[in-house]
Amino acid sequence: MRKKARIIRKKNTLVLTSLVTGALISVPITSNINAATPEISTEETNPAADQSNTDAYTTISKDDFLNYFTQNGNAVNNYDSSTGIQVFTTTTSQAGNITFKGLINLNNSFEIKGAINVGKSTAANKVADGIGFAFYQGDRSQYSSSNNIYGGNVGIYGVPSVFGWKLDTYANYGGVDGDSDEGLPTPYGAFVSTDSTGRGTIDQQSVQGMGSDFEDGQLHDLDIKYDSATKILSVVLDNTTFSESLASKINSQNPQYSFSIAASTGAFSAEQTFRFDYMKYVASQNATINYIDENTGKILDSSSISGNSNSIIKYPDAKIEDYKNEGYEIDTTKTDLTSSSRFDVDDTKDQTFSVYLKHKTTKTNTEKTVQQKISYEYEDGEKVAADSIQKLVFTNEVIKDEVTGETTSTWTPENGTTFGEVVSPEIKGYTADQATIPETDNISQDSSDTDYVVKYSPKDEQIIIRFIDSSTGNVILEKQLNGKFGTTSSYKLTDDIALIENQGYFVKSSTLPTDGIEFAQDGQPTVYEVNLLPIEINPNPVPVPDSSSESNSETSSDSSSESNSESSSESSSESNSETSSESDQKVYPQVPMMSDIDGLDETDEDEVSSVEKQQIEDETVSYVYFINQDTGKIVKADILPKQDGFYPINVVASTMQKYGYQLQNNWNGIYNNSDGNQKDIKVYVSKKTKFQNFVKPAIEDYYTQGSNYSFRDNMSQSHNALLNQFFSSSSSAVDVNHTLIPKVGGGGAGTGHEVAKILAVLAYSVNFSRR
Repeated sequence: MRKKARIIRKKNTLVLTSLVTGALISVPITSNINAATPEISTEETNPAADQSNTDAYTTISKDDFLNYFTQNGNAVNNYDSSTGIQVFTTTTSQAGNITFKGLINLNNSFEIKGAINVGKSTAANKVADGIGFAFYQGDRSQYSSSNNIYGGNVGIYGVPSVFGWKLDTYANYGGVDGDSDEGLPTPYGAFVSTDSTGRGTIDQQSVQGMGSDFEDGQLHDLDIKYDSATKILSVVLDNTTFSESLASKINSQNPQYSFSIAASTGAFSAEQTFRFDYMKYVASQNATINYIDENTGKILDSSSISGNSNSIIKYPDAKIEDYKNEGYEIDTTKTDLTSSSRFDVDDTKDQTFSVYLKHKTTKTNTEKTVQQKISYEYEDGEKVAADSIQKLVFTNEVIKDEVTGETTSTWTPENGTTFGEVVSPEIKGYTADQATIPETDNISQDSSDTDYVVKYSPKDEQIIIRFIDSSTGNVILEKQLNGKFGTTSSYKLTDDIALIENQGYFVKSSTLPTDGIEFAQDGQPTVYEVNLLPIEINPNPVPVPDSSSESNSETSSDSSSESNSESSSESSSESNSETSSESDQKVYPQVPMMSDIDGLDETDEDEVSSVEKQQIEDETVSYVYFINQDTGKIVKADILPKQDGFYPINVVASTMQKYGYQLQNNWNGIYNNSDGNQKDIKVYVSKKTKFQNFVKPAIEDYYTQGSNYSFRDNMSQSHNALLNQFFSSSSSAVDVNHTLIPKVGGGGAGTGHEVAKILAVLAYSVNFSRR
């Protein structure tokens, strides 16, 4: 063949060139000879895998072939997954190859099992050029770029730093980018390599011819093995073994290699195929570690690492420690790289790991208290009660970012943000200038302390001194003293002794304290009583009426016979003169009228006509007669209504005393007339010729300018006793005879009774027909 080739070359160089270099002419020579070697991080994984550790090995079957190899040139879409056969060329001037997507780490053993078919050669139709297996570093696309499908010397020459093995079916005289294979038996197998420029060299020691029967168009078993322990690469084709040490060719600093199978044709046609059974290897894996600032989301740095499949990834302790020194800490909940992380067994794509670094923080707590203080004081500053103090506590959590040095603070109220309303305590006899301190809300840590002072001033109090006639029980005058609570009045009873004696009284007893009168009541007057007795009481004795006269036993007098006899002569002369002067006066019927109080006309009891009496008797009316025991004349007469009741005997007696009459018996005023059977009641009175006129108005006259006394006469007090029967409150007497009746509020002169009610009672109870 070679001799024929030479002859042809001499005769027709153009044709010979076409025959020998057809593959080179059909496709361009690679232009990426000096491709950069991939950067490998210093963070390497374990350099070698245990050969017995099958978990570290990746096995690619024919079913996975297309996942791991890239088809280029005429090899594209020429793989049958059912048979595992990859077709490279089918006719002249073609080139095709497959490139491994991953990397083979030659620190570990590997095996490629399959079969090759270099086509069928006949006497008329020879085959060319063969199939080559290449291991190389640099850009993987040197055998995958559509513009770099290289077929020279079966895809090995022209690529820098390649070592491999080829089965060559055609000898290229003069060589193509390397050693010529002139004189070598074809087909033959041999190990080949290229230098850094891509120029090839044939290891002549490894050349073995396969014989002409090898070009039979059949598949021949091929087993390529590499032993990492001995660095021996062996190729067994049918029963022929090729072996070579790669110890001097492997890059010990970077033992990761790309792998390609290529075939080409020139002027001769050949259907060249490779049956892929399996590939078993420890994949060389690449991974990227991204260091991410979790707080900002930015990638702080990235590291590229490589290692074997299923090997433990060397944890970047030193780099992590540097970040910790900068104030970071690892967020283990997000970080997917741990000290036990491993590479996977899929080297078709690189892995990516993320280390999330969050800013380490330090926390400190501070506390602030906001206070409200309320003091309670008298006007002179003396404390009234214990201070009311409310405190609100606020806690501040200060967080420092150890990376940036920034600090943030968060205030939290521990017991609310409101000072509640506080009611000032009640102090007897004193009034607070602020009854309550209102609620204050929206208190914060920035609020200032607040202080309140509640001042207490004494209340205006009153003391009433009542001067009482002990003989009648009547209050004849009142004196009012005003002052502040807790103070003492300078009043002394001796101040009024001269006045009391001038009005004909002397002091019997007093509830006034001897050591000063203190304003000690809270909101109500303090009442003291001074009991007085008249200096002279000189009633004239009168004779007792004849026991045979018609009267109830209730009307009999308790006077002694001695007193009656002593007064008989005096009273007789007085009564006689009075009788003569009154004999010409008009006689008033006693039913239902009452004699004129101002003149108190007397009428003979017998002068009441029988017709009038009969009329009264028919109406079952009973009477109370006031009869002058000296003259037998009726001084006053009143009807006793048909009921059980009480006649105001004391009121009437007081009124009669004013005009010189004095009761001679002590009827209590009670009668029973509900059935109309009450007998007439006779009350005897006597005329006091020496009776001293009532002197109490002199007290009113004495205090006409700014007086703080309230005058009453005896009749007023008696009327009050009567009216108390008709009004529920016995403590609120109504003075009906006072010149200012009815007075509302204050003292003892009444508390708001309507005039109509008072007059109704008077009309019902007392017959003042001529008043």
